[in-house]
Amino acid sequence: MRRAEIERIRKEKERLETCKSNLQNDYMDRTILLHDYHDMKGRVDKELVLVKDKLISLQQKIVG
Repeated sequence: MRRAEIERIRKEKERLETCKSNLQNDYMDRTILLHDYHDMKGRVDKELVLVKDKLISLQQKIVG
């Protein structure tokens, strides 16, 4: 059960990293403004921190 949750969280982490990469591309292509880029990137970065922390916690529970 935990392994399935870990896989789900890994996919969420991948999705957020793709989103962050897309934001960078959009900014470089000038389809979004710098202010918007920073706002959206900040939200994605916060979510990434939470997801990474949760992933580490679950992995430690499996090992420990």
